[in-house]
Amino acid sequence: MRLPKLAATAILTLSAGALLVPGSVFASSAKAKVETGSISVYNPGSDLTINGVDIKLTKHTRLVAEDAAAQSAGLAAGDAAAAFIRWHKGAAVAKRVEFGTADFAFRNKSFSGRYSTSTDTPSTVTILVHKASLTFTTDANTKYFDDGQSVTAPNYLPNERISVRGEEFTSGSWYAMVVRLRHGKHKNH
Repeated sequence: MRLPKLAATAILTLSAGALLVPGSVFASSAKAKVETGSISVYNPGSDLTINGVDIKLTKHTRLVAEDAAAQSAGLAAGDAAAAFIRWHKGAAVAKRVEFGTADFAFRNKSFSGRYSTSTDTPSTVTILVHKASLTFTTDANTKYFDDGQSVTAPNYLPNERISVRGEEFTSGSWYAMVVRLRHGKHKNH
């Protein structure tokens, strides 16, 4: 049976989409759309290397300094960086490179999962997302909600539903801005 071209495209798109997992969520990957870490090699106007991935720079690549020191010094080897890339003919090409003299948050994202563990020193919370663990650092600025009510200290229950709005840093670590616990009865458990 021959499928119409549009249907075949939709099936291929769905199949390919099912295989895509954000590389920077759990580990850096050569196929990630964002490569983060420390710049090990920088050739001005040409290319840079992050985590062993060579990334080409073009005249269209936007360079964005994240702090005053990086702004005055410019991009350099050793800087923390987040390179937003696309793949062209087998090569990584930077659309935008954010850089700073220290680790910085370059994006935020929400995760829903199940509570796994937490620690007090350092203050962290770990959740299970699609059978993988994701650990967030927490501090006095983290906001907590228990069944929609603001609370100052969370009361975690084993395997409870939890959602976290977090910031990802160039080091690959995550910071929890908002933690929402769901102790109450909810539809569609």
